[in-house]
Amino acid sequence: MRTRSFRRYAVAALSVAAIAAVSGCGTDVHPGQAAVVDGTRISMSDADSFSDDFCELYRPILKQQKSALSMATVRALALDVLVRDELVHQYAEDRGWTPPASYRKAVDGIDDQVEQFQIAAKDVETFRTVREAEEYANWVYAKAGEEKLGAGADPQAALDEGRKILTAYADDADVTLDPRFGTVSSEGQFLPSTGGLSVPVTTLAKGGAHPADPAAGDTSYVDSLPASQKCG
Repeated sequence: MRTRSFRRYAVAALSVAAIAAVSGCGTDVHPGQAAVVDGTRISMSDADSFSDDFCELYRPILKQQKSALSMATVRALALDVLVRDELVHQYAEDRGWTPPASYRKAVDGIDDQVEQFQIAAKDVETFRTVREAEEYANWVYAKAGEEKLGAGADPQAALDEGRKILTAYADDADVTLDPRFGTVSSEGQFLPSTGGLSVPVTTLAKGGAHPADPAAGDTSYVDSLPASQKCG
């Protein structure tokens, strides 16, 4: 099995899924691995480390919105991000695609975004990782869509078509997850694994199955958690 370099892990997060979530994946246990994606391992240590970095990057935004997520939700989101990023890279690599100059130009512009968004120094590396992967994914979607629709296709139509193609690709992929991680639906809902080591049984604990949204739902579950178990 291969092990993907951590720098390539992360697609844009805390947003609607760009491709289908991996909720239908198997949950066979691979010791020390958070997930295995068509033979490529995502280690537990990488998944946990990214979860912490992911939380730190988005914590200011959550605080500004007076919102919070349980760390269980963050871990599920983070692993979902890592799995999707691996799938996008595998799709491109299987076809021998090489990122064009436009991708490299977009990546070069990330430093300007660091200043524009006033990213804290400790979060710059994570921000760059997220943005680089987002640009890579968008390039893959666009190229896949253009190949389907033909040269000269409307850019947005090609992007949308590419996302559909990658969704189908993800559905057919051989992906297994450690059962201790929940999954994330295409609508962004956190779904605890029924095969996990801890299953919520109380009404309050069941609240952990959904991201906190003070404007639209009950946040009592996340509010009840100690600071070490939530992000925001």
